[in-house]
Amino acid sequence: MVTHQGGTTSHRNGHRSGPSRSHSLWRVPLERYLRGATPLALPEDLAATRDDDMAAAQARRVFDLIMRVTVVAISVGASSAESIAMALRIADSYGIRIHVDITNTSVIVTQHRSLDDDPITALRVVGACTPDYQRLGRLQILVGEVSQRRIDLAEARQRLDDLVTAPRLYRKWFVTANMGVMGAAMAALYGASVWDMLIAFLATCLVDIAVQGLSRRRMSSFFVQAMGGAIPTAVALGMMMLKSVTGMQLDLSPSLVVAAGMISLLAGTGAVAAAQDALDGYYVTSSGRFLEVLMQTGGIIFGVMTTLWVGLKLGVPSHISPTLDWTSGWWVQIVASVVASVAYGATTHSGPRTLMVCGLLGALGWGSYLAGMVVTDSMVIASGLGAFLIGLVSAAAADRWRVPQVALVTISVVPLMPGMMAYRGLYLLMAGQLGIPAPGSGAGVLAQSLLIGMALAAGSSLGALAARPFTIPKDHRTRHAVLASWLRGEAVPRDWVPRTARRRLRQARPEETRPEVAGRDSSADRAKESAS
Repeated sequence: MVTHQGGTTSHRNGHRSGPSRSHSLWRVPLERYLRGATPLALPEDLAATRDDDMAAAQARRVFDLIMRVTVVAISVGASSAESIAMALRIADSYGIRIHVDITNTSVIVTQHRSLDDDPITALRVVGACTPDYQRLGRLQILVGEVSQRRIDLAEARQRLDDLVTAPRLYRKWFVTANMGVMGAAMAALYGASVWDMLIAFLATCLVDIAVQGLSRRRMSSFFVQAMGGAIPTAVALGMMMLKSVTGMQLDLSPSLVVAAGMISLLAGTGAVAAAQDALDGYYVTSSGRFLEVLMQTGGIIFGVMTTLWVGLKLGVPSHISPTLDWTSGWWVQIVASVVASVAYGATTHSGPRTLMVCGLLGALGWGSYLAGMVVTDSMVIASGLGAFLIGLVSAAAADRWRVPQVALVTISVVPLMPGMMAYRGLYLLMAGQLGIPAPGSGAGVLAQSLLIGMALAAGSSLGALAARPFTIPKDHRTRHAVLASWLRGEAVPRDWVPRTARRRLRQARPEETRPEVAGRDSSADRAKESAS
């Protein structure tokens, strides 16, 4: 047996001991080229926190403010990513590291302070979510002032309380009137006459009064939506009966009345926010919102179909538009889309600047839809194209216009919603079940309306996603918070190490202590000693 300092060689029983042949192939060092050598960086949420980050009393005051801001943001219509970005901006301004988890009904914030101190954890339940985009804009301004340390915690809390308790921007009668204006504009979009627009205005106002009255009595949203869908359908059946009994020659289209009423109900379901949460990686919140959208849409379908079944059973003569084409001129459609967007924006308590921008985006979306119909002759693709451009422009210019992005997207896609197609599909489906002759199949029309709804949600979210590289804030704290809120939905490459983490690793590990360099130096030393 011969022993060297550089290695050990044994000739016992004719066998040679040394490096395993599995680690080298034809004298090629496989470990050097195949085994990873760069260690991964420790995630920031697992890094140890300093003992002197913040005093307990100060931390509790910051936590209370963060929790209140996040809950208010969710309740007035902000997406999960926007709400978490607000929380992270406030936390970063005070030099603390927090964990924020948002579900559809609750918000949890936690800070691991140190090994010797207990963590601070707070949980709040989110109440009813009612879109109030003027309040959301004021909340974003307040968060910006807090993150820049222009105001202290006491003043920030007082201003937040004033924001929450402030009266709404518009009175109830004004909101109801604008809901009626939106219904009349949607009827005009489909080529309605003056009488149709007037009846659609009154029916949509009645829907809003009934929905608000039932909501104040804490009735389930499913039955609230069912009542809202039954009212315009009953008005349409009354119009059909009136035309049949009296023989009036008025140019009335009951289908347009129902379509306008359904769109006023579909506009508040929140499908766009649910799709945005799914793309941002907040799957639990997105699932809850999508389930809420499904229940509300199911309530509308239940109310419409029940009323249609009763009317057709009673022998009410049917009058339904034989086609889904728009009979009004393109300029009338553009004007109607602008009016519908502005009117619906007023129902969400948006400010004058937001209403003006939403009107322009509504015209952009409908113009893109008309162009898409000319090129593709597909309502699904054309609707997706219009929603994509709305989302793209909204995300790119929301900060410049100082209006919430979610408000621009949610309001501007209202003219593209398939209310007329959904009602036509429900009517044809019910007529087929009762054996009444109908011009077409209801299942195919309903499937197409569902595809259009999915195209609107996916197109608007994809447009906002495409504009993200151009909307990253320049301010360090805001940029850090926004990127952290987006990271849950991004695909991270395998064994990816951030650039800042690599720099920290290089600074913490000098050149002479790196494994590869140290390994080569030690091998060279052993070779020299063996030679000597």
